[in-house]
Amino acid sequence: MKKNYILRVLLLSFFMIFSTYSHSQVNLYTQNFEGPDFDTYQLYNGGGTAVNFGTTGTDYIIRATPASLPLGNTVTGFSGNVIAFEDHDGAGFFGQHYIDTDAINITGASGLTLKFRLAAARGSDGNRYENGDFLQVQISIDGGSFQTIINTGGTSSNNNYYHDVGMNGITGTGDDVLVNQASQEINATISGSGDSLVVRVLFDSQGPQEEILFDDIVVDAAMVLGVEEATLENGIELFPNPTYGNVTIKNTGIALQNATITDLNGRTVASYPLNGINTNTDLSLNLKSGVYFVKITSEFASTTKKLVIK
Repeated sequence: MKKNYILRVLLLSFFMIFSTYSHSQVNLYTQNFEGPDFDTYQLYNGGGTAVNFGTTGTDYIIRATPASLPLGNTVTGFSGNVIAFEDHDGAGFFGQHYIDTDAINITGASGLTLKFRLAAARGSDGNRYENGDFLQVQISIDGGSFQTIINTGGTSSNNNYYHDVGMNGITGTGDDVLVNQASQEINATISGSGDSLVVRVLFDSQGPQEEILFDDIVVDAAMVLGVEEATLENGIELFPNPTYGNVTIKNTGIALQNATITDLNGRTVASYPLNGINTNTDLSLNLKSGVYFVKITSEFASTTKKLVIK
């Protein structure tokens, strides 16, 4: 009996979560640099001025296919165009540069992740990369300050290029992962929530033959709550909960249509027409002690809350 009870709780909890959210595993943004230059992103110099891609001799910041670039080694794992840079002071790009994405809508999104592909074309040569060569991925939510979530760079200790997995500084030891001409996927979790996300790729290369390439910036969400669902979910509360009897639907001004209560077996045990009421509503309950689920609907959405009666 106890096992069946627990199983029913788990199944109904899953159903409650699944029915509350309108989508799952949603792609919010993908940039593969195949479209026109700066279609949903822009290159800026260290002073924050928008600039175009460019090349001077073998020095460049450019959008191109790896096969078209004067790389020291054959780079693998990319498809189509990449963004590549190398000793770009010679191309009139002295100093740190960055690419910002357009604002990405993250309203109602949770479980945000980011991934992209990265390669260091001289990774197997050695004696190429230094402390000043780096690429960082940063994020800003709702116009806040940019926070670094991925750090990669060279180290003068052995002149190789690494992904600083632990975000504790690049030394070429410990949890640092070597990056070479075989491109690899690098990912990170995006903490926080809001309505708008900007991704920034900040980079610099301070010497010749230190080619770095990146591509395929992807932002995903584990779940995205629709606007109506998010408004209802956040604007409704059951109080007190647990309760010894009656319960109040605390309402922040949403017009509600109905409240339906089901038990752990999925049977409807009570239903209350709410007729568009948008203020706090008291429900008189005549139910046994136990766990119940209260489905509350508005005109455009529904949300389900767990209710415990002692």
